Order: sequence, then structure tokens, then C-alpha cells
Amino acid sequence: MKNIVFKKIAITNFLSFGKTQEYVFNDGITLISGINKDRGDDPNGAGKTTVNLAISFALFGKTYKDISVSSLVNRIAKKNGVVQLDMEIDGHLFSIIRGCKPSFVKIIEDGKEKQFAGIKPTDEYIAAKIGTDYLTFKNTVMMSSLGEPFLQQNAENKRKFIESLFNIEFIRGMAAILKEENAQKLQEFRENGLQLDSARSSLERFQKMRDDEIRNIEQGIKDREEQYNQSVADLGEAEKEFSLAKVPESADKLNDELSGIDKEISDINKECERLRKEDCAFYAQKYTSAEHQYSESKKFVDETTAWIEKVEAGLKERGFREDFWTIYGKREVYEDSISEIGRKISDAKAVPIANNTVIRNLESQKHELLSGDKCPTCGHVFTEEEKSDTALKAKHFDDKVAELLRQNEAAKSEIESLEAERTDAERYLKVANAGVTKQVDRVSDVKSKLDSMKAECDELRQKFDDAHEAEHKLSANIAELSVRRGEISNRIYQIENEISNYNAKKQRVERCKSRVEDCLSALDAAKKKTPTSTSFIKEYEDKIANFEKVAHEIEYTLEVYSLAKRVLADDGYRAELVGRIVAALNAKANEYLAKLDAPVTISIDKYFSDNIVDIGTGEVVEYNSLSGGEQRRIDLAMLLAFMDIRSMQGDAKFGTLFFDEILDSALSGNACCRFLEILKSKHDEEGIDSVVISHRKELSENDNIDNRVMVVKLGGVSSISSW
Repeated sequence: MKNIVFKKIAITNFLSFGKTQEYVFNDGITLISGINKDRGDDPNGAGKTTVNLAISFALFGKTYKDISVSSLVNRIAKKNGVVQLDMEIDGHLFSIIRGCKPSFVKIIEDGKEKQFAGIKPTDEYIAAKIGTDYLTFKNTVMMSSLGEPFLQQNAENKRKFIESLFNIEFIRGMAAILKEENAQKLQEFRENGLQLDSARSSLERFQKMRDDEIRNIEQGIKDREEQYNQSVADLGEAEKEFSLAKVPESADKLNDELSGIDKEISDINKECERLRKEDCAFYAQKYTSAEHQYSESKKFVDETTAWIEKVEAGLKERGFREDFWTIYGKREVYEDSISEIGRKISDAKAVPIANNTVIRNLESQKHELLSGDKCPTCGHVFTEEEKSDTALKAKHFDDKVAELLRQNEAAKSEIESLEAERTDAERYLKVANAGVTKQVDRVSDVKSKLDSMKAECDELRQKFDDAHEAEHKLSANIAELSVRRGEISNRIYQIENEISNYNAKKQRVERCKSRVEDCLSALDAAKKKTPTSTSFIKEYEDKIANFEKVAHEIEYTLEVYSLAKRVLADDGYRAELVGRIVAALNAKANEYLAKLDAPVTISIDKYFSDNIVDIGTGEVVEYNSLSGGEQRRIDLAMLLAFMDIRSMQGDAKFGTLFFDEILDSALSGNACCRFLEILKSKHDEEGIDSVVISHRKELSENDNIDNRVMVVKLGGVSSISSW
């Protein structure tokens, strides 16, 4: 408990006080009286109560007269109202300096000013320091006749005062907090219930999902097992088939032989090509030229012989020997022209001969190509697609033959043109050959050469036929090699098919093994697969458990709140506690009533209803039916009882009590003396001083008064003096 001792108060420009007035609190009982010299020594209006109001203002920033702060400043000064209250709290100096116009408050603790953010936090610090609120201070430390007597207050105000006085207002606060928290818990319970229902619904949904997943997993395992069993069966069948398969022979030797045949065919084709281009063409050209020369020579002999005979006959008949010889002089020119034309005709005639040979070969190859099912050169058996392609090749042969025939027709036209040109030249030559004898000699010479020319033609023809026969034999060899090549190709094709089939069976075994492994892996994976909803089920089971736990906790809390609510109700523990407090209060009040010679006793129940009993009659009487003196005794007894109870259990013990004019009305002198005796005993037994403000002059003569202070008002300004 804090011990608070008032040491001094200084008042400046506050209410009726002007210049600074100091009042030092004295030991014992101090009587403050007053004289208002502005009213002819009237005790009223001198400013006595201002001392108490200044103390209240310093401590709480307000007074029990409910005067506004702006009205507390002295009317003459109109500003700078200041009150400084010096105290000792548990032996430490504590000063409060509070002002009005301007408003401020300062605290000096052990000589050091404390700093705060404003007036409100400073007031909070002061309240915590003195451990008393304004209401309790007004009713237990500084009592005034201006206040409403306790018994005249309504039950609610009585309750508030008693709860504040005895520090049990927290119970009502607890009840309010409990009510609010109970509502919050009910709301939490409802929300938790909704969440619990939602979680249960979700759990049911996920449980159904899990059951579906389990069925799907089981079906998946069954399907995988069937796939695995089928793959094992397939593997067994594939391995059995592969074990029966014959390892195919190698086609390397056949491929080597085929390469040799291809090379041999290539070489023969080259030789055939050489024979056609070199020997056959050469001998054909030579034969054609020789045959042409032979024919021309024979024709020349025949025609020249007939012509010579005719010319000689004609010349002889005409007798134009000079002109003939003139023409005869140009015979060499005609001979050269005829020779050149003859050579061109021979070359042109050689073209059809060579072309006809090529055409015969092409026709033979075309016939073989179209009449058989395999290639005449390589022996390859044609497919349907290749047969179609063969038709295209046959068309190619036809195109070549047509081109050669066109060349023959062109050669024939050229020969006819050259023949006409040669005929003209020969006519002139005939004219030029005027020497019959010489012509005869020439014919003889040509005749002598005809046999050798015929022999040469036969020899060249035979060589051409031999070359053609050699080319034909080589072509036959190519055909034979092609047949062999086709046989080898077919065998290679068969071997490749056998190898392909063998490899296909081997690959099937490998695929079946891989399939077995894949099915086994899939089966293991299917067996290891767990429902994805399991984690959600665990999550919602945990949530439900948590929600149920929270629900149980909230239900328990609500039960506790219900019990606490009954305890803290007006008819609960609080009423019981108040009942015990008012019992002590009743005892103290009746003790003081006895000391004040009051003719009544009083008791207050836990509901703050009072019961006053007349001692003489034993009847219950109303407070308002008592006389003013009896009411005042009851009021004093209650005030003293409140002070005692407060001092016994309060947070702070004040060393000075203040009484403002509570003895000035309806109280007999004897009662006043007894009251002062009570205050005296409090000083002697408890060390509590008292300040009594009163108009009663006889109190100044009372032996219990230790100090006397006079407040004098003059010119509207009050001052303090002792006497």
C-alpha cells in the first residue's frame, strides 16, 4: 500500500486567489475558517473551499463543484492560473504543477521533471502513482456537503461507488468481457461447425473418390496381369517358332559370283559395241563402197562400150572431129566431178546398209524382250511393274528403228539427187571423150579390174558377215550369262527372304521379351499405385479431428463461461462478495453511529438496499423520514466507514482527510464534538491528519482542534493566514 502525505500547496490566480498563496499541511486537526471582508465579515464566499478545490484540480484536473477548467482562472488575472501540490509518496518527493489558461501539467519527482507526450498520459501516470480514482477520492478522502449523501443515491450509483471503493468493479468488467467472449465463442462454435460439416462432406467425397480409385487400381492390376500373361504366352510361342527356324546360308559367294557375271557381261557388251561400231560398221562401209564401185564400173563399161560405138558411128557420119576433140580436152574436169559424186553416192548408200544391220539387231532384241518374262541380257524375271517398264523399253526400240528408217529415206533422196547430178556430168564427159581409141583402152582397163573388184566385194562381205556372226555369238553368251545371273539373283532373293524371315522371328522374340518386361514393370507400377485421394482423406480426417477438438474445447469453454456467468451474475459470486463487504461496512457504520449517539442502526444488503432501524422502537424507518441531524449522523457514519474500509484494503493510504462544511448544517454541537473526537482518535491511533472547513465559530474553541487557518477575502482576492 502506498503512503501519501500532503506537504504543501501553492495557489496562484486560481478562483478567488490572486498572488501565490501557500498552505503547509499541519499535523493533527486543522480548522479552516473564512471572512469575506467585501461582505462585512461574512464567513461565506471567503474562499475556504478553494483550498480543497485546488488540491482536487492538481490531482485530477477537475473539482467536485463541476467548474469548467476555463472558469477556474482568477477573474481579475484572467490567465496563468497555477496550482502546485507537493507530496511524499513512500518517502519520495512528488510534485504536481497544473495550470489553466493555458492548460498544462508537469510532474517533478525527486527534483527531476518527468517528460510526457501530453496532458492525458501525464494524468494517467498521476492516477497510477496515487492509486486512487476521482470518485473514490471524492467519497473517502475529500468529503463535501455539496455531494449527494450515499443513502440518497440510487442503487446503480451505490453499486458503482461500492465496487470502485472496494476494487471489485473488475467483476462487472469481467462479466462484460465474459459476455463478449461468450458471443465470440458461440460465433466460433457456429463457424467451426460449418467448417466441420464442410470437412465431413469433403471427406465423404474423397472417400468415394478413393473407393473409385481403388476399384480402378484393382481393375488396372487385373488388366496388367492379363497383359503380362498374354505377353509371356506370346514370348513362348515366338521362342518356339525361332528355335525351329533354320539358320539361312550366306549369300556372299553368290553375290561375288553375281559381281563376276556382271563384270563379264559388261566386258562382252563392250566387245559387242566395239564390233558393231568398229568391225561391222567398217566392213559394211567398205563393202558398200566396193560394191558400188564394182556396179558403177560394170555399168560404165557397158554404157561406154555402147556409147563409143554410137559416137564413133555418129562422128564418122558427121565428120566433126575438131569439136569432139575440143570437148575431149575437158574430160578430166568431168571425170573428177563424176568421181566425187560417186564417192558421195557410195557414202550415202553405206548408211542404209549399216542402219539395216542395226535395225535387224534391234528387231531381234525387241522380239526377245516382248516374247519372254525375263530380261534377254541379264535373265532377270520381270515383275508386273517391270513388264510395264518393258513396254516402255520396246517403245524406245521402235523409236530408234523409226529414226534409222528416216535416215535411210534421207540417204535415198540424197542418192537420187547425186545420181541425177552424176548423169549430167557423164553426158558432158561422153562428149569430152572424143578419142574413141582411148575410151576403148579405158573400157578394157576397167573390164580387167572388174573381177578383182568382185573378189574384193565378196571378201569384204565375208568379213562383215564374220564380224556380225562374232557379235551375234557374243550376244548369245550375254543371254546365257543373263540366265545364270537371273538364277543367282533369284537364289540371292530367296536367301535374303530367308534371312529376313529368320531376323523377323528373332526380332519378334526380342519384342516379346521387351513386352514381357514392360508388362511386368506396368504390373509392378499398378501394384504400387495408391489412390491420390488418400492424402486428401488424411488431410480432411486431420481437419475433422482438429475441428472436433476445437468444438470440444469451445464447448468446454462455453461451459466454463456459463459457470463464470452464473458466478459473476448479480445474484452470483459478486453478490456474495458484495454481501461480505457490506457486512463489514455495516459493522463500521453502526460503530460510528454509536459514537455519534445516533438513535438508529443501519444495514445495507448485497443489492444495496438500506434498512434503518430505530433503536428505541425497533421499527424500520425511512431515511427521508428522519430529522436533518439524524440524517447527518448517518451520513457521517457512512463517510467514516467508507474511509476505514478504504484504508484497510485500498492501494493507497492518504495521510490527510478533508471535510468541507459537513458539520455546518442540522448537526448539534454535541454531535460535532463527538465527530472531532473520532478524528482525534484517528490521528492518535492511525496518524491521519484532518482538514475541516466550517462556518461554526464554536469549533475554533474545541480542544481537539490543533491548527487554525483563516482565509480572508478582500477586494475580491483571497489570502491565507493563521491565528
